[in-house]
Amino acid sequence: LGYSNSASPSGTALTIQQLEAVSRYTNKILLCFDNDEAGLKATERVLEIKNQVSNQLEIHCLNLPEKYKDISELYEEDEDIFSSVLKDNHEIIEFLIDKFIESTSDKKSIFNYFMKITSNLSPLEVDVSLDLLSSKLNTAKDILKKELKFQTSDEKEDVTEQSISSISIFKDLIIAEMISNKFSPNEEIDQLIDLNSEFKKLVDDIKNENSKKEDYLNISYTKEQHLEAVSRLYLHFANLKIDELIQEFEESEDKNFQLLQEVEDIKKKKEIYQNTI
Repeated sequence: LGYSNSASPSGTALTIQQLEAVSRYTNKILLCFDNDEAGLKATERVLEIKNQVSNQLEIHCLNLPEKYKDISELYEEDEDIFSSVLKDNHEIIEFLIDKFIESTSDKKSIFNYFMKITSNLSPLEVDVSLDLLSSKLNTAKDILKKELKFQTSDEKEDVTEQSISSISIFKDLIIAEMISNKFSPNEEIDQLIDLNSEFKKLVDDIKNENSKKEDYLNISYTKEQHLEAVSRLYLHFANLKIDELIQEFEESEDKNFQLLQEVEDIKKKKEIYQNTI
């Protein structure tokens, strides 16, 4: 099209490897996928993976007029307006919200969509995005923040007897494996233990008291069951830790942004474990 610093992904979606490659050259990216449902899904996917690459990326999306299937069609049919169309772009979250609002005016549906597309963003990014949503819905930001907390707590893992029992089984299985290996150093298990002070205390107590080890000697399991237990317990502890860090950040007078970086690091690790189960 006569423009330098441009690239096309192979297929509709942009992969995390491609985004990493582009981010080596710039932190400002303008997207323009096909003007259809698949293109919209591809845009949502970029927002999902953005912070796995860098939370410094500035991603905007081109507002392609509805009558054009893609940017090539626009260029071929009306080259004269191409430059002006390039200037008509919005930050990726605003772009996605605007597209969704085109299909409905129901505030509840719009808010639920907002929760979906911002689920992988940092707390600070979500807070900034709430300003935008407040303006779009003509609803006070404080109300939206309360709704966000309400919805998040409502969607958390149900603490039923069954879920508590599952977590307990995962703990027992992991401790049994640690005893079998004589508590030899294991970076993965150490990271898991450090996420939860209560579990860390339990492990330390068992290390120091031989009588407690006997409770775990007859636990049988396969390698696959152990790997699943590690993944699921990490996800459980990670969710608790993220909530703890966010609450600590919100309640602190002098905002410690290192806490938000810890949240981002845990989220990245979570995604790795989510892909294993």
